[in-house]
Amino acid sequence: MPVKKAFGGLTIKVDTAWKEICGPKREVSPTEMTKLLWAYIKKHKLMTKGAGKQFGGMVIKADPALKAIYGKSELKPSELAKGMWGYIRKHNLRVG
Repeated sequence: MPVKKAFGGLTIKVDTAWKEICGPKREVSPTEMTKLLWAYIKKHKLMTKGAGKQFGGMVIKADPALKAIYGKSELKPSELAKGMWGYIRKHNLRVG
């Protein structure tokens, strides 16, 4: 029996705003895009302690690449997926 792919085999086109985060890839799966996003945040040390109590008060300081996607200078970790999918829908980046 064939193995089912996550999200029904859905892939996402990488546009110019996502190029800095995802690298030279043209299409990625949603799971891979999320992993690349977190790797980018950790690599550039954008996660800091904030004043809030949610997620231990962690806040993500957006650099120009993240600001182009999310339109904010600060994000909560819980806003990452919602903002990512909002951008994908708005710019019609879904494939398959």
